[in-house]
Amino acid sequence: METQAVHTPGHTPGPWQWNDYSLQPADPDPRQYAVHTILDVEHMGWGFAFSDRDQTNAEINANLALIAAAPQLLDAARAAEAVLARQGWLASSTDPEAVALGKLRAAIATATTVERA
Repeated sequence: METQAVHTPGHTPGPWQWNDYSLQPADPDPRQYAVHTILDVEHMGWGFAFSDRDQTNAEINANLALIAAAPQLLDAARAAEAVLARQGWLASSTDPEAVALGKLRAAIATATTVERA
């Protein structure tokens, strides 16, 4: 089956917050968007059989924080991409700013494109 990349129209606005096992908008408003629960999970994560429990929990909590920060990170990436693009950096260059521009554009594309079958 062939998949097709589709640009998404937009995500549920942030900030997002965890409420037990559910990731939700911090201020859900049905007049602004249609989604009241972004992610509902049965388990937050699984460590390896012999993993240190404290390390496993710390890693799971760090993953949860990263997921909840996604809207702000996407917004920051778009702002930084716009600044570097206005400054005339070309993604094909090897300058650090150009490398950062290429990484920002790739991350933004990953965050805003959905594969559909």
